[in-house]
Amino acid sequence: MELLHRDEKIESGVELLNVCRSLYLNNNNISDLSRVLHDTTEGLIKLKLSYNPIERIAPNMFDGYSKNIRHLHLDHCLIREIDAQIWNEMPHLRELDLSFNMIDKVTNNINIPNIKSRPFESSLRLDHNLLTSLGPALRYNPMKNFSMADNLIAHLGPEDLQDERRVRHLDLQGNVIAQVERLTFATITGRLLSLDLSRNRIESLQGCLQNLTKLLVLNLSQNRIEVSRFSLLSN
Repeated sequence: MELLHRDEKIESGVELLNVCRSLYLNNNNISDLSRVLHDTTEGLIKLKLSYNPIERIAPNMFDGYSKNIRHLHLDHCLIREIDAQIWNEMPHLRELDLSFNMIDKVTNNINIPNIKSRPFESSLRLDHNLLTSLGPALRYNPMKNFSMADNLIAHLGPEDLQDERRVRHLDLQGNVIAQVERLTFATITGRLLSLDLSRNRIESLQGCLQNLTKLLVLNLSQNRIEVSRFSLLSN
């Protein structure tokens, strides 16, 4: 792509971006995402910005810009905080990768949540960050596949999945989860298809899985569950 081999500013490729559908800007020195997202990129479907020194994604940054994006990669950047509104500003988004950042906080500026599950296969990845709680990110998640592996989550309770109606595949492997309360998954009974809790510190399931009637795949490898205490359905 000619644009990626020029030394000029990104603005010099305006005409090219008008017809561009996939834009790869990995391993560059881009720190200001707003310089890439402008109204000439409405036709953009895939945007990859991995390995850039991007530190912040402001609320409403995608509102009005690049609404047709289906695949957005912002992994291996320097992002510390994220607003849950961004993954609801792009109604066609199928894949959002925010893994391998330094995110330790998820906020939201959604006053009246009007979030519907995407009718297509969709995924949100927040792996390898510094998040200590599942709830703030998952609560406003529109994606069916949700991954927050290798973070710092130590506890799971009902508040983490409060009002959650969309997730079908949940990956929480590689955290430091030691306790899973009995009613943790009460709000997603009959919806969750796969659950990965491997590589944690779980000793007992507290009967938390007894109502997950549609669960097809369960991974509890590399925990601290003893045979004498192992039970999927009871304490």
